[in-house]
Amino acid sequence: KNNFNYQIIGRGFFKTFLKFYKIAQNIRINNPECLFCFGHQFLTIFSIFLFPVSHKELSIHCHHGDFRSKLLWKIYYFIAKRAFNSITFSSSIMLNQALRIYPKLNEVAYINRTILSVPKENLKKFENNLFEKNVIIVGGLGWFIKRKRFDLFINLAKLLLEESNKFRFKLAGDGPLKSELKARASLFGIDDFIEWCGLVEDTKIFYKSIDILVYFTDVDAFPIVPLEAMANNVPVLASTKFSDLNQVLENKKHCFIQDNHDLNLLVNQISLLINDYKLVNRFNESTKKLLQNEFSAKSYFSKFEERIKTS
Repeated sequence: KNNFNYQIIGRGFFKTFLKFYKIAQNIRINNPECLFCFGHQFLTIFSIFLFPVSHKELSIHCHHGDFRSKLLWKIYYFIAKRAFNSITFSSSIMLNQALRIYPKLNEVAYINRTILSVPKENLKKFENNLFEKNVIIVGGLGWFIKRKRFDLFINLAKLLLEESNKFRFKLAGDGPLKSELKARASLFGIDDFIEWCGLVEDTKIFYKSIDILVYFTDVDAFPIVPLEAMANNVPVLASTKFSDLNQVLENKKHCFIQDNHDLNLLVNQISLLINDYKLVNRFNESTKKLLQNEFSAKSYFSKFEERIKTS
C-alpha cells in the first residue's frame, strides 16, 4: 500500500559491478533500517560490509548444485554468515543442503516461504462438474528441461485422449527440450490437441484459460507453479519425486499429490475431479486457508519482524 524506492541490480557480475556505486549511493541517501538481498553473488555479500544497516537479510532461492561447486558455496556461506543477520531459504530442502555444506549456518538460517497472491474470501465456487463442458483443458507451465518431466505430461495427454476426446492441452513455457516434446506429441498423433503457448508474461491469464493443472518434477526444492494455480482457483494434480511441496500439500486435502509419477493413478484422479465439483470446491477451500496462513505477505513480514527482534 506504500510507495517504495528500490533499485534492481542486474544479473551477472559485470552488470552488478557497474551499478554498485549507484546502489551504494541510493542506500546511503535513503538510510534504510533493513536491507534485503536476493541471490547468490559474491559481490553482493562483500558489498554488504560497507553498509551500516541495523538488519541485513539474505534470501536464497536456488539449488546449490546448479550454480557452483561445494567448495565455493562453503566460502560463500562463511562470508555470508558474517555479513547478514539472517539468511532465509524457501524450503527445508535448500536449508538442509546449506547446513550440510556449512553447519555453522544454523545460527542465522531460517525457512521463509515465498509470498504469493492469496485467494480472496469471495473465492468462486464450482456449481457444475467439469465433465459437463464440451472441452476440458489440462494445462502445464514451466521450463522445458529434463527434470521438469514434460515428457510425462505428453504421455498423460495420450492416456487421457484414450479415455475421452473432450480433453485439450495447453503448455506454457520454453526450453531446450521443446522440439523433442513436440516430436513426441507428433509421434503419438496428438499434436493437434496440444497448444504451445510459449513464454507468458501474465500467468494469471494462462491459469484462467485452463480447467486443471498437472505438474511434474523429479527434483524441485519448492515449486510455486502448483500454488499459483491453486491461488487462481485451478485444481491441481502434482507428481514430485524430490520436493518440499509434498510436505506442504496434503494429498486428498489440498490436491492430488504423489511422488512416483504413476500416470494411471493420475488418469483416475482426473476422472474423479472432472466428475465431482464438490471435491474441487473442498480442495480450493483448503488451499485458500493454507495460502493465507503460510504464503501471505502478512505471514512473511510477521516472521521477518520476529527475526529482527531476535537478531
